[in-house]
Amino acid sequence: MGEGNHAVRDSVTQQWKPPYTNDSLTLCRVGRIVTINGNVKFTSSGQQNYSAANETIPEAFRPLADMSIIAFPPCGFSLLVARDGKVQMLGDPRSAYSTAHGCWLAA
Repeated sequence: MGEGNHAVRDSVTQQWKPPYTNDSLTLCRVGRIVTINGNVKFTSSGQQNYSAANETIPEAFRPLADMSIIAFPPCGFSLLVARDGKVQMLGDPRSAYSTAHGCWLAA
């Protein structure tokens, strides 16, 4: 059994729905590394300036540091994740289709 098999067996994944979309992203935790990836279609537009989202990151995936970032590069929208799992929104989702990417160390 190689190291790779050990890492896969110890990984945890969960779907998570970001604000302003009906789509979900995939959270994956391997050891203390958490990634979030996927593609969404936003259902709304409007400039957000550190606005609080209703959605929170599940406890098993929460970051070690505040201001951990989930970026949606095609539309310049970001989610800032705090250690307690609360999420702030920054930028405008512009009702766009967007890929999403994030990575942080878990607490």
